[in-house]
Amino acid sequence: MPSVINYRESHQYDGTNGTFICGTFANVPLVLDTGTVLTFVNGENGNVTVNNGDWVLKDHPFPSELTIRTNAAYISQFTELPA
Repeated sequence: MPSVINYRESHQYDGTNGTFICGTFANVPLVLDTGTVLTFVNGENGNVTVNNGDWVLKDHPFPSELTIRTNAAYISQFTELPA
């Protein structure tokens, strides 16, 4: 019997990769990227703010909603799989 896990991908906002997160990774409209704060449109939730060091997660290759976690929450809630 195969073992499976839920699909999930993540990227950490580091102040330089806001365009990549909004464009390539998540395909969501970028509202503002100051280098310390990233704001984008997150489906029906409207504008969402991500602070430098926070993680953006998607649970589908073409998500309608993204999940944001602080670095501490990400570390405590998730285990990264080997590539």
